This record gives sequence, structure tokens and C-alpha cells, in this order.
Amino acid sequence: MIILLGVVAAFITQSHDQYEFMLDEINDSSTYSLFDDNKNKVLEKGKLGDFYNCMTLFRGGEKWRATKEGLFSDRYLLIDEKHLLDVSLVDNEVVKLMNVPLSGSGKVGVAVAVNCQLSLLNKTS
Repeated sequence: MIILLGVVAAFITQSHDQYEFMLDEINDSSTYSLFDDNKNKVLEKGKLGDFYNCMTLFRGGEKWRATKEGLFSDRYLLIDEKHLLDVSLVDNEVVKLMNVPLSGSGKVGVAVAVNCQLSLLNKTS
């Protein structure tokens, strides 16, 4: 049992390291394209802006929760043409981000929990 917990803890740490590595490669000036849930239609484009700062305030992916009730949906966020995130929303609040490995990378997707409003995209304080 102790060995299994150690393996799980190591996996979670490694997962967070992968997410933090992505955060180190982007910033508030990074470009994004927001896609619909089928990745067929670009809904908007711009700079991450204040959304980037909110992305840095993450928790473990299993700890996601919305600040209020609403309609659940998914979108995809492509950052700097090299980082793809599956975005889980409750209304316009992003509650979970999951790295989606681009083909051939050999990496496993990593989920983190956040509470970020989509309206932070393209805004700078």
C-alpha cells in the first residue's frame, strides 16, 4: 500500500512538473486560438493576457470545482501553435485544463484544476 501511494505521489508530481514546464514556455503575450469542442471551428484568437496569470494558480486536476452552478462544456485552447489544452467550462468559468499531447510527443495528458474566467483572455491589467 505504501509503495502504491509513493508511485501515485510521484506521478502527480511528474504531472504537475509537465504543466509547470508548459507554463515556463508561455507568458501573457503568448498567442492563442480557442476552438469548439470538435476542434473544427476557431471561436476566437488573441493573446493570453490575464488568463495566463490565472493558469498559474492551479490545483491537482481531481480537485476541480466551479464557483457556481451552470452548464458544463468543453473547448480547446491552442497556445503558441505548440501547446493544446482541453478546457472544461462551467458557463464561462474554466474549471479544468488538460494538456493534450500533440501527435508523436509520447507524453501523457496532464489535468489541473483552475477557476479562471474566459473573459481574462486578451485582457491585461
